Amino acid sequence: MVGFVDGGVVTEEATFDSSVDDMRWGTGLGVRYYTPVGPLRLDVAVPIDRRSDIDAPWQFYISLGQAF
Repeated sequence: MVGFVDGGVVTEEATFDSSVDDMRWGTGLGVRYYTPVGPLRLDVAVPIDRRSDIDAPWQFYISLGQAF
């Protein structure tokens, strides 16, 4: 079982501007199961400051392999 916080921003600029106020954050819980071809990752995440007209109330992610 893992807990995580994730953040990011999308802009038209080629470089990151630390003064950007549109940083979006989410948090969640996940489970990892190690298989012979890499970890199987199952995550559930929710936005911290949800925009009701844009963001889903929650997201479910499934992946195989290591995140870098």
